[in-house]
Formats: sequence, C-alpha cells, structure tokens
Amino acid sequence: MKSITVSVPGKIILMGEHSVVYGKPALLAAIDKRLQVTITPTNDNKIVLIDKKLNLSEETSINQMVVSTQKARKNLKQFEQDNQIKYLDFSRSTELTYVKIAIIETFAFYRKQLKNGFTLTIDSDLETGSGLGSSAALAVATTGALTATLGLPLDKTVISSIAHTIEKHMHGNPSGADTAITCFGGLLWYRKEISILKTITPINFAIPKKLAQNFILIHTGKPAESTGEMVHKVKLFSQKKPALFTKFLKDQEEVSRQLLTALHDGDEVTVKKLINQGEINLEKIGVVSLTAQTLIAQIQKAGGAAKICGGGGAKKGSGIVLAYHKDKTKITEICQKHKLATFTTTLGSEGLRIERANPITKH
Repeated sequence: MKSITVSVPGKIILMGEHSVVYGKPALLAAIDKRLQVTITPTNDNKIVLIDKKLNLSEETSINQMVVSTQKARKNLKQFEQDNQIKYLDFSRSTELTYVKIAIIETFAFYRKQLKNGFTLTIDSDLETGSGLGSSAALAVATTGALTATLGLPLDKTVISSIAHTIEKHMHGNPSGADTAITCFGGLLWYRKEISILKTITPINFAIPKKLAQNFILIHTGKPAESTGEMVHKVKLFSQKKPALFTKFLKDQEEVSRQLLTALHDGDEVTVKKLINQGEINLEKIGVVSLTAQTLIAQIQKAGGAAKICGGGGAKKGSGIVLAYHKDKTKITEICQKHKLATFTTTLGSEGLRIERANPITKH
C-alpha cells in the first residue's frame, strides 16, 4: 500500500467571468498557490476525512457517504427543475460534506472503489470563497488522488469531467472552466459549447515577463454570497434585462479575444485597457460591490488597471481582484489605506500533479 499525495493550483479568470456560463470563451491562468490531498490506505474499513486548514476531522463510512451523495443528487435535480438556490445548501453545508460527495461521485464514475478504509487529508493555501477556485481545486485534487490510489491513469480530461460533476453540487450550474484550469494548469482558453461538449485549449505561450511581473492580486474580502448565488443572480439579471445581457455576452467575448492577443504581443497599453473594460462589463451586471468598485477606481486613477476575477460579490467583499501597474507599490499603498492584503503570484503554474507516492510503514 502507498500513501499518495496530489496537488493542484488555484486559478484566476483573466477574462470571461459569468459569460463563460453562457457559452462564451474565458481566458484563465493557474496560480502558484496550491491545494493538496493525501490518501493513506488503512487495513480496516474506517474512512477519516481531515482538513488541516479548517481544523476539521470526521470519521465516516462508504454507506454514510452514499446517503449524503444521494441526498445531494436529489437536491441538485430539484435545483435544476425549480432554479431555487436553497437546494444546494446541503452540499456546501461543510467542506467535508462536499468531500464525501466527491469521493462517491468518483467511485461511481469508475464503478470501482478502494477495498479497505483510508484517511483523506486536505492541506490548502487557497482561501475559500475568494475567487481562486478552491471548490474546483478540492474536487480535482480529491478525484485525482482517488484515481491514482485506484491505480488508474491520471487522464486530465476525465478527471476534469468528474470534478465538474462534483462542482455542480456546490454551485448548481458551473461552466466547468475552474475544474479545467485546475486540472490542466498553465494558461487556458475554455468554452462550454453545449452541456456535453467543452473546448479546452491550453495556450502554448507564457505571458511575457515584462507584463507578468506587474500583476498583483488583492483580497477585497470574502463575499457574503456564494459563487452559486452569484451565478443565480446573473441568471435573474439575464431574464429581467435580456437586451443588456446579450450585449454583455458579446462584449465579454470580444474583450477575451483581444486580451489573449495583447498578452501574446506584450502590448501593455492594450492589456490595461482591456482589463478595465472587463471590469466595466462586470459592474454593469451587478457582481462587483461598491467597496471593490471604489478600490478599483482608485487603482485606475493611479495609472493602473484592475478587475474582479471570480464570481464576485454584490454586498461587501468581491473576493480577489486582479490588478496591474508598472509600479506595484502604487497598488500596495492604496490597499494599505483600505487595510487589504495583497500578494504576487506566478500566472501559468503547473496543473494536477502527483507530489509523492510513499510506501506505508507497517508497525
């Protein structure tokens, strides 16, 4: 028996938030903050789930996890019929509930499970609910670790698909972009053509250093709303204001295409212009809080560019903001006045990988 550890990156959406749910393309980057899942097989039938970051621990069983997953599937079906976000509350009630669902959905896909018990340990650098793809990372890492422990190949297309199924329990109607970038890493062009067909295109160039070194991430605070609630909010907006929403989708697609070209060409002026245009688009559909809008406006006034890079938040915090400035101290000074944390990161980090597979010492 071997203890297997896999890790996956967090992500940011460079462009295409929310429009990606409706079949428009998104440009994403994996970042160097990571989440690890370790599976240690045991000689008994006990299953222990541990989350180091959240200081959670629970002993469970296959039967108990099956019951949880059956309830989650029933609730998801109800959500898809009635479009009521309350039906997703059970699946995201605790992170360990979500992990139980991930385990059973993975076993169900492969029609195979571990013969004995195991301990599953989560260790994460990612803040939950911040726009860094923590739920996608947990789904992909759990699926990847189980796949490796079952002795199956780490087919990233398959793992991304399983993880997308898992994420539906958390968010209802995710695009699949987060699980794709978490799996494949690097830079990624993603488009959901139809429910059963996704275009996943790894970008074969790195962001030029003269641009990459000027990006910085800002944590504006955890949104009061979940990603699923923000996706639901945008759906209601699309129904109430279809003409405006159609224009939003068209604008987001055009900006996403132009940004990919500008990054490839190292065109700083255009990159900044497009980042700010993407932010304007997102503000128009109501997914950026007034607090975040104020911060972003100050960065723009100082000669920089900034936008939210996740589901956003309308009430207070809007999660992670991606900012750009040739002199990053200008941004950090603004953030210090708002008492907000900033951090630099590598855009285009490696995707799903096995960190180690260690033999278990018998005592």
